[in-house]
Amino acid sequence: TLRLMTNYQEGVRMQLLSRLAYRDGLTDLLNRTSYMEELKRLDASHNFHVLLALYDVNSLKYVNDTYGHQSGDKLICRVADTLSAHLGSLGKCYRIGGDEFVFLSTVSDSEKEFLKLQRDFEASLGTLKLPDGSEHPITVAMGYSVLTHTMPRSMDDMVREADARMYEAKRRMKTEIDHKIGSVFADNLMNSVAHCRELPTNVECPLRNIYELGTWLVT
Repeated sequence: TLRLMTNYQEGVRMQLLSRLAYRDGLTDLLNRTSYMEELKRLDASHNFHVLLALYDVNSLKYVNDTYGHQSGDKLICRVADTLSAHLGSLGKCYRIGGDEFVFLSTVSDSEKEFLKLQRDFEASLGTLKLPDGSEHPITVAMGYSVLTHTMPRSMDDMVREADARMYEAKRRMKTEIDHKIGSVFADNLMNSVAHCRELPTNVECPLRNIYELGTWLVT
């Protein structure tokens, strides 16, 4: 009986160690070690049905620096849970770094289904409630690559293509955000200038002389 108990405890211990080795401690997704081993396995198996998507969570540094790492961890866990809920049925989800996630599928002809699930995933991310009561929109940049029998190549090539597409998506999203911020700034400036110009001339207003600048900003 003692030997059976010892063997059982040793088995539980080994299972726990294996889980710690291959699972991310914060999100319980598969981790970087598991991801790298899967890439090697797929490369060696010459599997011609692979879809790989890379994700980068936007604004994690801002949330960490402004509201603390507890809020940053909530952001990461929200993305992880939503990713797993929407894409887990089609493949494996990994957290491979602070704000980096991966999705891998070996299901044949999975691209169309992936894109549908991806849209649902992004639409379900929602917002993160912050300690000051405000809500921060949760967004991710994504790039993916597909390996088929008509496009034989290495897993390294797939990763590079997905990575390039992900950073292009991140750059595009940043440009859109910068444009929106610029538009809001310009609108506010023009409203302030318009109010200033309505004031009597004997009332000092520093914006009165920059009407032309405000006009230029919104055109």
